[in-house]
Amino acid sequence: MFNITECSHEAIFSINETFRCQYILTNCNGDYYNFYKIPFCYFQSQPYFSIPLILLILFCLLFFISETGSKEVSYPLEKIVSYFNINQNIAGLTFLAIGNGAPDIISSLVACADIDGLNLTMGALFGAGCFTTCIVLGTVIIVAESIKVNKEMFLRDIIIYLLGALWISYIFKKGEIKLFDAIVFVGLYCANVVVAMFQLKNKQIEEKRNSDSLLYEQGQEKLSINSVDSNIQTTCIEMTRKEVKSCFSFLKEEYFQSKEDSFSAMTLPQKIFYIFYIFPLSLLKRLTIPEIRDIDFNRVILVLSPFCSFFFVILVLQKTYLLYQATIMLPILFLLVIISFLFCKFGSHKGGKLSLILCPVSFCLSLMWVWFTATNLVDILKMIGIVLNIPESFVGMTLLAFGNSICDLSLNAKLAKTGFAEMAASGSIAGPMFNLLMGLGLGLLRTTLTIGTVKFNPSIITVLPLVFLVFNLIRIGIQAKINNYTLNRSISFIGYITYLIFAFAICYYTFIRSE
Repeated sequence: MFNITECSHEAIFSINETFRCQYILTNCNGDYYNFYKIPFCYFQSQPYFSIPLILLILFCLLFFISETGSKEVSYPLEKIVSYFNINQNIAGLTFLAIGNGAPDIISSLVACADIDGLNLTMGALFGAGCFTTCIVLGTVIIVAESIKVNKEMFLRDIIIYLLGALWISYIFKKGEIKLFDAIVFVGLYCANVVVAMFQLKNKQIEEKRNSDSLLYEQGQEKLSINSVDSNIQTTCIEMTRKEVKSCFSFLKEEYFQSKEDSFSAMTLPQKIFYIFYIFPLSLLKRLTIPEIRDIDFNRVILVLSPFCSFFFVILVLQKTYLLYQATIMLPILFLLVIISFLFCKFGSHKGGKLSLILCPVSFCLSLMWVWFTATNLVDILKMIGIVLNIPESFVGMTLLAFGNSICDLSLNAKLAKTGFAEMAASGSIAGPMFNLLMGLGLGLLRTTLTIGTVKFNPSIITVLPLVFLVFNLIRIGIQAKINNYTLNRSISFIGYITYLIFAFAICYYTFIRSE
């Protein structure tokens, strides 16, 4: 009966609707859940009626992965940076960048496992790059009216970003991806960090010289460069904790859990969302991720967390068969009991003595939550592409790119409004640059190490956003130089027009030219 053994729009819709559910159960699957069952089993006669439910699930996954990345992943790194007094600029390019970019990087790692996922990843990264450098940067400039940026640092990010984009163009031209190609992306990011360290050292020397001269003239006590670093670090860390959050996390804290409003004061939609989504998932994360923040601990949750964390790891790694191995489980359970006792004895409402020790554990378990969510996110995006019969790259550069970038738009605009316009402008370039180099680089590294050289023939839908991205980066660099590295509204308006042309071109080649 089923002579077509592939999971595609043409194959599925060529089957009689009575047998589609059985077909997708045989030929389509997911890592943790088969999302194809929603349109073809639960909405068997009218699969398109499932789109609202699918979009709701997609929104919840984007909400959760963004909120987890901005809080649970970032905070352990911030604590390590603060404790060891790591310079904030270097930490921003390494530890905190990894924390903030973890959802995008893990999504890329998950998606790059096959060609369809590779198209999805590239579409999302290129689409997000176009959106961020056109719309987000343009909005930041309009909010701030004009921004004077540091010439060396601004050009450094643009040049590194351009080199990454040009290397992808070279990969497209030769039609294959090798291990060396993946190493180049990671190497470009490492080179960016090294250059930033030299720039920072020179800047510190210059600031110290200027500071010493000024203090001498005013007859004040000299400040050492260490104290300057300390002040910068405290300010930036405070900004990271309070301001630098995704819009989804902001929505949760300010709209659903405002301190001024109790649960009884919530509206009915707020209560429903809180009861069925916010509260259960927050409880699950508290049970599976050791709490290291300075908040009141629940002793019961603290004692249960080692057991819940272990079973969560087993679930994510899909090693549930270990639960039936007595020789393995008995020693592990004994160890978990000891850990629970230590948590109960040494844990406290201020994080206790175990707080710093638990930072790496908390970080790893948070990454596992992001991995679990990203895997399901990629699966549902692939399913949407098949149901609607649109290319994976288009799904990536629209739904996934918009979901990732809308948070940058909210965050960077807020930073610009509160006086951190230069930081917001730099983030509009450095953020997508980091996601491209490390997200795609690590994803390709995993793929090439696993299956070797990958043949890849990009479609026009994949190449077009890359062309617009390269053009936009060159345009921004030229306009910044002409204006003496002052970003004004002309950059914003041209960016908006560029993105409108890009959106029209993508839709044209996807829905009109393809026919």
